[in-house]
Amino acid sequence: MGHFLSAQQQEPSEESSAPQEKVPEEYVNQDVSSPRNLDVDLSDKQLALIGDIPLGVETSNWELTLINRENRIKYDLNWPLETTAGDQLIDQRILRDFNAWAEQAEQDGYPMQLISGFRTIEHQENNFNHTLNGYLSQGYEQEEALEMTYRFQQPPGASEHHTGLAVDIIGQDFHQRGGGLTREFSEEESYSYYLDTMNNHGFILRYPEEKIDITGVYFEPWHYRYVGKENAKFMTEKNLSLEEYHALIEVRDSQLGQE
Repeated sequence: MGHFLSAQQQEPSEESSAPQEKVPEEYVNQDVSSPRNLDVDLSDKQLALIGDIPLGVETSNWELTLINRENRIKYDLNWPLETTAGDQLIDQRILRDFNAWAEQAEQDGYPMQLISGFRTIEHQENNFNHTLNGYLSQGYEQEEALEMTYRFQQPPGASEHHTGLAVDIIGQDFHQRGGGLTREFSEEESYSYYLDTMNNHGFILRYPEEKIDITGVYFEPWHYRYVGKENAKFMTEKNLSLEEYHALIEVRDSQLGQE
């Protein structure tokens, strides 16, 4: 039975030993009442894919919800959530596909360690402040500390974890050896396995190394995003980030509107 997380049911957040200084308002309180997309310059090769976009795909489809630093939310989405076997909350609508992926991975010898799923905006703000204050306590100036924080944390309202459609996973063996959410995970066999099997279950690697200029996020080999099986296969085969896929769909819609 799914449930909704209310403002009074916030999940535990990290505590920082450093003073909790607020993130400057220009980073967290931008007006995002209407959807906005990053400015993505599509190549001719990518534009040629317009006719191949799966039928029925719209940027408004729930599984294609785009949240990033240019397209933030002000309030928690209040979507249906379900607790996984790993005691993490994810969107109820993706639970079956995620469980199937996790079960197949275990059968094939690459059991998953689910580190993180859904996060509230408040939780993300605590995470962001925790990281920022850690750098400030080390003596970094505010601007430099913010720049370093942005490498590894999304500001509140800009994290995909707000949707419940994103999961941070690593291999159980890597986790048992003391590994965490680090680039070193990309050297593991389990990482290669997850890459090879993710789109069969509707997931993509959200922040690939070659897409940093598009996503604005450093390479995260642990961060996977549900977009649906058909979208995942198309995006993986055509090497499209979610930002590029949104831009491609918008160009298609613009062309259709001119016909």
